[in-house]
Amino acid sequence: MIGDWGVIKEKKCEYYDIFPLLQKRIETETFAAFIFLGDMAYNLCDRDNDTKKETSCAKYPAFLNAIEFLTSKVPFMPTLGNHDYRYPSTRKLALSSFPVPGDINSYSFEIGNIRFQTVNFYDEVYNDAKDLPPPTLPKKISWLQKDIKKRSPQIKWVIPFGHYPFYC
Repeated sequence: MIGDWGVIKEKKCEYYDIFPLLQKRIETETFAAFIFLGDMAYNLCDRDNDTKKETSCAKYPAFLNAIEFLTSKVPFMPTLGNHDYRYPSTRKLALSSFPVPGDINSYSFEIGNIRFQTVNFYDEVYNDAKDLPPPTLPKKISWLQKDIKKRSPQIKWVIPFGHYPFYC
């Protein structure tokens, strides 16, 4: 599990030094999945300083190319963080770039005797994206409860994960 790898602010196009380390480990070790806890990158879409609306997302393909060493070899199981979800274009790109078993905002998967669940609590924490529906915390809690009941008989552990701590 890892999250918030962002970009180096001073250079605006280089990713943190974690990438070479990850690439080396992926080449030499076996991973069942790579669970990403949100905020894949910051400022992938440029915004107008006055309106704060996105003007271009030309950096997004370069980001996808930068993580291809990982996503092409290991199942990439992300949850979205505020930098992935806040603006419509960035959110749309994130939602369409990473195939997951279900809706990227709430899905689960099993590896061995563990069931992993993720739920995106962005709207409950920030509630500042004007194009999103109102917060739906009761629906999300209900989904978690129903999903736990769907687990396979061999499941011994259920591990929820997300960008925001469940106690926020």
